[in-house]
Amino acid sequence: MKGVAKQFGAFLAVGGVSGCILLATNFVLRELLSLPPNIAYPCGFLPVIVTNFVMMRKIVMPSADPRWGRQLLAFVASTVVWRGLESVFGLFLFDAVKLSDSTKCLYYALVVGNAGLFTVLKFVYYRLTVFKPRPVTTSEA
Repeated sequence: MKGVAKQFGAFLAVGGVSGCILLATNFVLRELLSLPPNIAYPCGFLPVIVTNFVMMRKIVMPSADPRWGRQLLAFVASTVVWRGLESVFGLFLFDAVKLSDSTKCLYYALVVGNAGLFTVLKFVYYRLTVFKPRPVTTSEA
């Protein structure tokens, strides 16, 4: 269990680094290069996906299967799906709460809870599927 907690901590750190990269990239694309948000955000998301993948393989779950091709495709596809699910659920919460002055605290608490829930779900999913430990062969045993 201690190893899982350490992996989860590394997973959170990778998320923090990725968030900083996304903010910096979007700042450069939007403010310095004057790209519209609908172009800047997807362009900023690409380096984050690549950075996340590399850090997940090297730092968070280094025992993952060394064959990275299919793993990269699975990671990119699942990242897009997770981001979509998180966004849809966030929009559902926004509609369900009917944001007003009296519901702001509830809404913000639900947004934080939503982000926390999806963080845990993504960690479990990636650990059990995309970055599962490589099988030990008889020659390594």
